Amino acid sequence: MQSLAQYRARYAQYKGDPDLQAAHACAPWIPIWDDHEVDNDYASLQGQRLQPDFATQRRQAYQAYWEHMPLPHRLKPDLNAPGGSLPLYRRADWGRLARIHLLDDRQYRDPQVCPRPDRGGCSHIVNLRDCPELDQTSRTLLGSAQEQWLAQGWDTQRRWNLVGEQTLMSRWSWSDPYGPGRGTYWTDGWDGYPHARIDERGFVAFEIDEQALMAQLFVVDNIEEPASAVRVGARYAVDPRRPGVQAV
Repeated sequence: MQSLAQYRARYAQYKGDPDLQAAHACAPWIPIWDDHEVDNDYASLQGQRLQPDFATQRRQAYQAYWEHMPLPHRLKPDLNAPGGSLPLYRRADWGRLARIHLLDDRQYRDPQVCPRPDRGGCSHIVNLRDCPELDQTSRTLLGSAQEQWLAQGWDTQRRWNLVGEQTLMSRWSWSDPYGPGRGTYWTDGWDGYPHARIDERGFVAFEIDEQALMAQLFVVDNIEEPASAVRVGARYAVDPRRPGVQAV
């Protein structure tokens, strides 16, 4: 799919599904996207096949997404910006219990490093030894503006901060990270941008105050490992001001 008409037709096909209609009818939605709303493995203004007209394709995909998804009018994309611009990352508060942060790890990311030889821009599974570019500290998955937004919006008054995002956040290697290959990592997820996730102290690199670290739940999907049973990743940390929150 590349044209606005094609994207609209695909949404019309999905929206005709009675189960999806029932799901929309019974509960509110706060959607966030990944890559397939535009193009497999796309990164910012780069498509996986390095299409020269990808900015046009992305702009049309963003327009169709906004037209067909339950989004407020204020999120209407700027179609005059290169590739369109849809500031989709946002947050919602659930009373005094939880704050929900929705992240966009497609629109602002740096392209994946060490792509497959048959595709100029795409994800790959590589040994760290063979892809030293993975260790570049300047590479970002969220973009600096979104990183600052997340850090500044972390709520220490509510019991839960829930982060809805697209891919596996924890470190995962398909081989021994202490072996000769130094681990085998998927370049499309957070493992492809390790310094955007963890700083030299071992803390999340968004400068969240570790003294007020709340229990975190990272709700993830689209993990490209069929054998993995991990569909929801939970990580808990002790809040020193609330001893009842236990580390697991």
